[in-house]
Amino acid sequence: HPVPPPSQVQLDAWQREFEGGVRWRSDARRLAHEEILSRLQDMASAEKILCEGDALRLMARYAFGSMRDGQSLFEQAAVSGSGRISATLVEEMLGLVGTEAAIELADAVASGSAAEAIRKFSSLLSRGADLKFLFLSLVDVLRDTAVWKFTGNDDLLFRHSPSSLARVKELCGRKSREEWMFLL
Repeated sequence: HPVPPPSQVQLDAWQREFEGGVRWRSDARRLAHEEILSRLQDMASAEKILCEGDALRLMARYAFGSMRDGQSLFEQAAVSGSGRISATLVEEMLGLVGTEAAIELADAVASGSAAEAIRKFSSLLSRGADLKFLFLSLVDVLRDTAVWKFTGNDDLLFRHSPSSLARVKELCGRKSREEWMFLL
């Protein structure tokens, strides 16, 4: 006997069940970055895992409001780093390109050289950069250039080494405030 196709009643029931599950997930409260960071710090202390502050901030940020995702990132990093979690390890786990690479890409975009920007973008992808996180890293750099161009306040920027901060400031000189906002 061939199996009959599902009836419209069955399809409607499956759709309601699916939508109900989605609705339940979307009602969950997203946690603030600071809440996730605090809980990750507590976890590191309780489990006696050495963590760089920048590593914890990256995990909290890329948990996107989900403590479960933050905890999962923490556990993966703890295992991968054999009890030591560095920002570099977290960046590698997430497929982040790193601030310097994002600055180079932003520099190519700001200079108006489409060919150079495409070459750098292709190079990053061929090295295994995750497209989602490449986009987020680039947006972070563009955000920082716009914020610094408007305020001149280093404290409002995301994490930067002294050299990457100097590069961001150098980038700021290439465009007006309005142009940085447009690029962002």
